[in-house]
This record gives sequence, structure tokens and C-alpha cells, in this order.
Amino acid sequence: IQIDEISEGGLFLKYHRPIPIGSFRRFYLWTPNETELMDYHANCNYTEELKEQKGTFVHHFVFFGMKDLYLKNIRLWVRDNYIQNKSKNE
Repeated sequence: IQIDEISEGGLFLKYHRPIPIGSFRRFYLWTPNETELMDYHANCNYTEELKEQKGTFVHHFVFFGMKDLYLKNIRLWVRDNYIQNKSKNE
């Protein structure tokens, strides 16, 4: 699954079928050290089919029951991925 946007509050992703609103999913943010993986519980609160790509749906998930440790990990993950993408483009 490709995540289009992510923040402390939730994430947007594209998927090949609609996911029911109100359903829960678990997400894992990739890290080089797989023993540090944390699972994030999120609730789907928005689904829409893309007009320009039939059969592709955009979904918005809101993170559920987040503690400070998880929020901090998301901020660090976003920062690290931004730095990696910047260094690849230069």
C-alpha cells in the first residue's frame, strides 16, 4: 500500500477497492530495524473513488488511541523519510 499523506492525526492512502467507513486497520511504518516496528490502529472515516482513475479509491484513516510514544515515533518517521527523499533528489 502506498501512503499518500501521513501526519500525527491520520493518513491518506489509495487502494483498489473501497474499505467500509468505520472499519479498523493496523498500519506498520517501515524502519531499518524491524524489531522496532510499532502497530498503529486507525479508523476509516472517508472513502471516495478517484474520477481520473476508475477502480482506485482514496481512503482517510484517523489514528485511534495514540499515546505520546506513538506520536513521537510518527514525527520521527516523517522527518527521517523527508531527509531520505531530499538526499535522493540531490
